Amino acid sequence: MLKTADSYSLGKDIFVICHNKEFNVSFAHFLYCHNKMAILTGYLNAAFCQLDNGRFFEILGQANAKYHEAEYCFRLLETRRIDDIFFEHLITIDQELQESYWTNTVTTWFDVPNFAKYRDEYVMQLAKHGNFRQFTLLLEDLPLKLKTYVTILVTILNNNRINNIMAYDIIKIFEKIYTFNIIANDDRKHIAKLEMYCIDAFDGSKYYGGTEPRYLLGRLKTDAAFCADLLLYVNRKKFTDEEGKLLSEQEKQNFGLMSWRVLENVKFCPCEEEGQIDECKLGQWCSNFITIMDEAGLVAEGRYAMGKFLANCPVHDDNETWPVQPVCNMIEQYYDTDLEEGFCDTVITNRGCYTDTQGEGRNSLSTKI
Repeated sequence: MLKTADSYSLGKDIFVICHNKEFNVSFAHFLYCHNKMAILTGYLNAAFCQLDNGRFFEILGQANAKYHEAEYCFRLLETRRIDDIFFEHLITIDQELQESYWTNTVTTWFDVPNFAKYRDEYVMQLAKHGNFRQFTLLLEDLPLKLKTYVTILVTILNNNRINNIMAYDIIKIFEKIYTFNIIANDDRKHIAKLEMYCIDAFDGSKYYGGTEPRYLLGRLKTDAAFCADLLLYVNRKKFTDEEGKLLSEQEKQNFGLMSWRVLENVKFCPCEEEGQIDECKLGQWCSNFITIMDEAGLVAEGRYAMGKFLANCPVHDDNETWPVQPVCNMIEQYYDTDLEEGFCDTVITNRGCYTDTQGEGRNSLSTKI
């Protein structure tokens, strides 16, 4: 029995020596039907290195017309280096074969310098057809436009439930988005909304490095009304009469749950920027937040939430009193037992877990030393 490498070389020799560099559709199909995949791969690679895209797709059309086997034709497509000309031909072939390609292809054979015009559209098709194996391979290698990354996220959210594999891809997409300098406020809000819908993916990312939802975090820190709205959705106080008619009870519950996850998982202190807090801005933020919550009849919930937010204020290395002075002033101004409870609960949670070992760790370390 021939080894795989020998079989591959045999396939190449058959094309060059026996067939005089002329592709034989019937012979290639014979190899496929008899499961001689290593020989077939060598034969195809030798053949298609000699052929331009026009001749390749002519052969593909002949094979498809003669055998009507989508899997076999897909095997032929997989041998081709991908560039702009390949894409132009690809979108003209049989629709069933196109669907098979977009759904199943897994290749890294790209002619990157000659694959710029249709690069974004190619990746969009992969996302549209749920081919996340191929999409993951391309994410690092093919730089795309900002609009493409955003559209792909929307496509994923509209067509799929987020699993662990998709969550990883989603975080990688956001990391690509963060490389752009996004100035327009509407664009920032749109991306913050996408981050909110992907909040579970961000929560899971802490297990492989951790990525913060940058624009959602920024909006929570600066927009008290937005933050209050999320809390109102949690308490089912925000839906308008029109929304109440359009949304089912399950949809309202899902939106409230998502809002709760945002407020629970995104740790922030209002108006904090690079470890500093502007007391004037913080005072305005707290005033706006408390006013909205009080008017909604959620006085206790508003104070408790604000206590949680303020407990995330930065810790400075210069032995400055903690909480920092602007936060202390807000605590004194709005103090009640609900605010104190929210503040203390968050301080305890932020400390993490501790298990009492009755000094075993210290004794072990001292013995070792």
